[in-house]
Amino acid sequence: MAHGSDFLGSTFSHPDFMANNTADIFAIIETIFQNMQGPFIDDEEQRLAFAFFQGVYFGKIPASDFNSFVSCFNKRIYGQLDQDERISWFRIISWFKLLQNWYFYFSGNKLIQDKLLEKIIDYNKYMGFSI
Repeated sequence: MAHGSDFLGSTFSHPDFMANNTADIFAIIETIFQNMQGPFIDDEEQRLAFAFFQGVYFGKIPASDFNSFVSCFNKRIYGQLDQDERISWFRIISWFKLLQNWYFYFSGNKLIQDKLLEKIIDYNKYMGFSI
């Protein structure tokens, strides 16, 4: 997963790469989360986050599509949460780590950063970490 993320980031940064359909690109994240068998243990979320940051940074993924994906996937992942199924908790935690990494990577893009912060705050409220 980590090396695949690095490859994806390199692909996004290549000047000849043209994204025809961002839905196909975001399907990568959906597939990764659907196929999770346990928690990630080697900061795979950071490398995946950086790859998608590169996609936006190099203009291969429109910022509006990225924000839409974050909102939609966030709803979906919480909708799939099963209190008694550990893998669904691993998915939520990994999603939170992606959001955190993206928040820092997108420090120069207030529009994206605000959307990410909203989802991070929602996670913290859900987990009971709000005052």
